[in-house]
Amino acid sequence: MSDFYLSTAAEVEEVLAEDGQPITVIKKAQGGTYNPATGKVTGGTPVKYTCNGMVYDFGIKDIDGTLIKVGDKKIMMSAVGVTVPPEVDDAITFGTSKCVIKSVNALDPAGIVVYYDIQARGV
Repeated sequence: MSDFYLSTAAEVEEVLAEDGQPITVIKKAQGGTYNPATGKVTGGTPVKYTCNGMVYDFGIKDIDGTLIKVGDKKIMMSAVGVTVPPEVDDAITFGTSKCVIKSVNALDPAGIVVYYDIQARGV
C-alpha cells in the first residue's frame, strides 16, 4: 500500500511542477537558546526550503471573516522532498507574496504525506 501512496505523491508533484509555481517555506529559527528572563529564544538557524504548489483564492462561501478572511490563500503544496513539515506561523512565499501559515493539513493516508493543504494570510 505504501508504494501506491508514494507513487501518488510523485504524480501530485509532477502536476504541481508542471502547472504550479515555486512555494518557499521559511520556518522559525531552530536550535536557538531560550532566555527564561525574557521568555524568548535567540539565535538559531531558520530552515528554508522550496517546493512546488498551486495557490488559490478561497470561495466567497468559505470566507467567514474569523477563521478565513478576505485575501487568504489556499495552497496545495507538494510533500515530495519535504523533510520538515510546514506549521502554523511559518512564513511562506510565492511570486511576490509573503504570507503566514494559519492552518495546515496533510493528506497522509497510511502515514505517507501526499500533499499539504495550507491556509495562508498576507503580512
